[in-house]
Amino acid sequence: MNKRYRPVITGLLVLLSSLSFGSGETPNRPAITVTSDGDYDIVEVGGSYVGAEFHRRKPAPTRISFYTPVANSLDPSQDYWTRDTTRTLELLLQYRDNDTGEAVGGMSVLNDVPWDCDWTPYRATFSQFITLKQSITYEFGQTLPLMAVTFSLENPDAEPVALTLGARLNTTLRTCHTYTERQPAQLVHWDTQHALQLDYPYADTDSASVLLLVDGLKEEEQPDWSASTHARAEFSADLVIPALGQREVTLLIASCRLREAYETFYRVRDGWREDVRAHEQNVMAYADRSTVYEPDRSLTHTERWAKAVMQVDRHWLNGSLVPMPCPAQYNFFFTHDMLLTNLGTVYFDTETVRADLRFLHSLTRADSTLAHAYYWKDGEYVTEFCGDNSWNHLWFIQLAAAYLRHSGDTETVSSLLPELEHSLAAALSQRGQDGLVHGNYPDWWDIGNVPGARAYLTSLTARALEDAAFIAAKLEHAELVPNEWQVVRDELLDSLNERLWSDEHGYLLNTIGDTLDTHLYAGSLVAAWFDQLPPDRAETMVATATRELVDPEIGLRIVMPADFHLLEDAYNFHGPEAGAAYTYINGGVWPHGNAWYAFAQLHAGDADGALASLQKFLTLDGVRNSPNGQASFYEYRFSDPESPKYGSFDKPTFLWMGGWYMNVLYSLAGVREDPWGVRITPERPSQWETHTFPLTVNGQTVEVTVHGDALPDAPLAFRRILRDGEPCGSAVLYGSPSTLEFERGVPEIPYLVSASVLVEDVSWSESRRQLTVQLRGTPGQIWSCQLVSQTRYDSMRVVGDDGHTTHEETVEDDGVIWTTMSGERTSGTVTLTIQY
Repeated sequence: MNKRYRPVITGLLVLLSSLSFGSGETPNRPAITVTSDGDYDIVEVGGSYVGAEFHRRKPAPTRISFYTPVANSLDPSQDYWTRDTTRTLELLLQYRDNDTGEAVGGMSVLNDVPWDCDWTPYRATFSQFITLKQSITYEFGQTLPLMAVTFSLENPDAEPVALTLGARLNTTLRTCHTYTERQPAQLVHWDTQHALQLDYPYADTDSASVLLLVDGLKEEEQPDWSASTHARAEFSADLVIPALGQREVTLLIASCRLREAYETFYRVRDGWREDVRAHEQNVMAYADRSTVYEPDRSLTHTERWAKAVMQVDRHWLNGSLVPMPCPAQYNFFFTHDMLLTNLGTVYFDTETVRADLRFLHSLTRADSTLAHAYYWKDGEYVTEFCGDNSWNHLWFIQLAAAYLRHSGDTETVSSLLPELEHSLAAALSQRGQDGLVHGNYPDWWDIGNVPGARAYLTSLTARALEDAAFIAAKLEHAELVPNEWQVVRDELLDSLNERLWSDEHGYLLNTIGDTLDTHLYAGSLVAAWFDQLPPDRAETMVATATRELVDPEIGLRIVMPADFHLLEDAYNFHGPEAGAAYTYINGGVWPHGNAWYAFAQLHAGDADGALASLQKFLTLDGVRNSPNGQASFYEYRFSDPESPKYGSFDKPTFLWMGGWYMNVLYSLAGVREDPWGVRITPERPSQWETHTFPLTVNGQTVEVTVHGDALPDAPLAFRRILRDGEPCGSAVLYGSPSTLEFERGVPEIPYLVSASVLVEDVSWSESRRQLTVQLRGTPGQIWSCQLVSQTRYDSMRVVGDDGHTTHEETVEDDGVIWTTMSGERTSGTVTLTIQY
């Protein structure tokens, strides 16, 4: 057989007229593009309107998800765990004799075998080269509800190649949430426009139409469409690829309401090329915002990927663009996803956080109960609400406080006060007589039912009290927190340390009833992150996690031992919902667990260890270089080292991982998100000598530079702090500076290190050798602050405190003096004037 008739078993869809991918980065290759080449690889890509999921590098999607008119999907699978064995779209190719036009050999189904795959969160390109250079690229619209599937066929031969190109689409439409199967009730052939319209005029699909258009054919190459109302639509077209030439044919798949089909058709037909470029430019513009640490390519690469994921995983829901977990799965709005992700977004993009908080506010029940989820179901939009035992209340308070610190937007947070009051009251209602917060789920999960005390909930509640007190002080709304909030917080933390700390296990445990649950849960690590443990216990807990929970190749298992498949009755699981051993919540590795572990290391004084955890477990390079690793984000990883699937994972392009990555990265850069303010610390990985990064504070983007080599025997302090070029006596950020520069070393002037109240202003007078600090909190609040200096102060005057101010001095070996001051105020501000 002539070589030009060999079956082609490869594909890649890319607009080669505008992009060319090679093995390395080029001016035309986005730096965040990665290669997929593993046996268990999963790819998810998409945009605001459409997303697609691929398995095992096969170049056709197993699922296509639409977000307009509602979250319907094309998905023939019957079992979530075996969905890689089905396909929504088949890609077909058959060679023909150049002279007779007759078929040569059988029709090849191109997606039966793996292809090479280069992809970003917003595009995937599959390719192989046997007879022709073939590629299939999947791209998505910015303002148009479409996915573009572009076949590119390049002929390196001196003779033309005749072939038939086709595609077969499974037309089974699944409804949002209930996943009911719907077949098209009617078909409309756009005979002169190379198109087919599939109509699903059902209430639970919101009367959807799926439009199929073919672009790139010559007049004499009209596609032959065939379809039925029973699960299949197919087109084929006869092409000739000229000698040493190239052809591109694009299948456009769009979704809209039936009544919008005519208008949508022409908008897609005429504007799809520009629209997919606009989508790419939009995602890349967001990814290319100023980075936190430029010198490290791996960190910067992953940071840009994280931001791209944050953009791609925003989908349309009832007229609002909202965060959802994945491009093609979990087609719902979950409050949890938004809250956890935006704890990392708030450092650099308060506009998005504001929009998300306002959307959440719009879903609030009349009694101010927070929404848990929002989605389309059986013909209407449905809102689920949080019960009093939901941890959403606690993360919501934390995010609202972080947003207020970074944005200064009192108007938006004031509008959230009813929800904040309700959430705090709901959380405090879960306190037991033992002083701990109780829950039904074993840890941070939402499965199982085993009432008992929870370290995770207790830690979060103690933190929520301080965050709420900050909001109350900032908005001058004292009613938000109980008068005795500090007493309640201290009782929570005392009980946490007295009742749940186990010397035997070196860890914070939970209880089932009155009995200690000896499982080690990832959620306990948040206590170390929030500095709620004595330093020696924080170090011990990190050591225990390293020894008992961390798989050195893929990261921190979410719980150990992984035996919940044997304890379904004891924990009241609904069947095997926890997963088999080392799967899902039963010992799997989740990205937030790795983030909490890195936070715990950092707050236990091991910045180098935290950086190593970030690099190995959360960066694209680290994940790729691990067992069954793939350069992408993930929901969870399979953690059984004895299995051939060890390290494989589910749901790439996962939203949470982007938010947690940014959160840890900013923390490594020295940013500390204290309840009462944002501060910069000289603690950083030893290899980070100088770094500059943008940080949003009080609505102003501040360029922060940290530099200076902190020698092993030097104090962990700043030699000099410059605020807009002028010497400054505070590492706690206040007001709205444009630039801040921090140089490590022995302090030239005294400065404020941290505070447990609002810092209103700090000033230093060189001529008077005097540091003035203005503080503000809630009525009756015990305040404290820490200062560092080369010498002891001579005198101190306090205005606004009717208690007795105390102070404690600690002299380091190098002579630098750390001074902690505390006192009680009744109203107004507290002004400290300290003479040196």
